[in-house]
Amino acid sequence: MDKPRHKVISKSGTLTIPADIRREYSFLGGTAVDITVKEGTLVVSPHTPRCVFCQGSENVGMYTGRSVCQSCVAKMSEEVGTDG
Repeated sequence: MDKPRHKVISKSGTLTIPADIRREYSFLGGTAVDITVKEGTLVVSPHTPRCVFCQGSENVGMYTGRSVCQSCVAKMSEEVGTDG
């Protein structure tokens, strides 16, 4: 692991990732990222689209601006088909 770097969080809560780290991990300007906490450590990783219904990340597509997985689409299709 690389040597830790001292960074200060701004009053508005922003934190700048050093340019060399952004380049190394392809975090270019405008790149969406996910921030999670694991064992008290902040983890920044490339954004993974997740289904708005089940939070799954496999076979996720966009529908009217929302991420929805194929499994949930199939379940909704079945429900609509049986109620109609």
